[in-house]
Amino acid sequence: AGVDFGNMCSMSIAQDDAVEGRACIRVVSFLHTLAPEYIEDLGAKFRRYFAPMQSKVLRLYYDRAGNAYKSVGADQVSKLKRAIEYEDNKRTGWVVQLMSLGQGNIGQAEEYAFMQEIFSETNRRLPIIRIDVSAAKYLKLSLENARTLVRNGIVLKDKRSEKLPIYALPTKSTNPSDSFKYLLMTKKLRALVKNNISPSVSLDPITL
Repeated sequence: AGVDFGNMCSMSIAQDDAVEGRACIRVVSFLHTLAPEYIEDLGAKFRRYFAPMQSKVLRLYYDRAGNAYKSVGADQVSKLKRAIEYEDNKRTGWVVQLMSLGQGNIGQAEEYAFMQEIFSETNRRLPIIRIDVSAAKYLKLSLENARTLVRNGIVLKDKRSEKLPIYALPTKSTNPSDSFKYLLMTKKLRALVKNNISPSVSLDPITL
């Protein structure tokens, strides 16, 4: 899953798959909260939605800001990890693996180039993307409606929609697309897009 925190907390959840012999990242659900709901509520929604799952291991990708205050146990991502792994101080069976520890910032120019490349489906080293049109409808809307700005010759995501009133964020903001960015832009896939990968590194794109 990729997660983005804020007035709207967004979580894009995917599973590895294959389509006609090619690696595929299949987005199976999108969950969110709106203020005053927050991290604990997002964790509860996740637990309810995926309660039937037998395999309860979640790899979580997030912005480096999610690590803020980790040294004092007050960081956002650790709170979400606990909200998924525990309910009423009892283990839920889930194990959340934090995948973005020490990760630097992902620039918007890189994000734009990355998404252009992966959605073109021409680079066979990259997985193809499939998004559930019903279970992840807000994510689909966010990706389709996202606009760009050009500053000093650099293409950036227009994030002014994130200043809209709370009720409008799910359908009109770029918030959901940010959680999708963290889900896809792993260190390995970023290296593949940059065509700067060591021959010693496996090119199997299913393993994120």
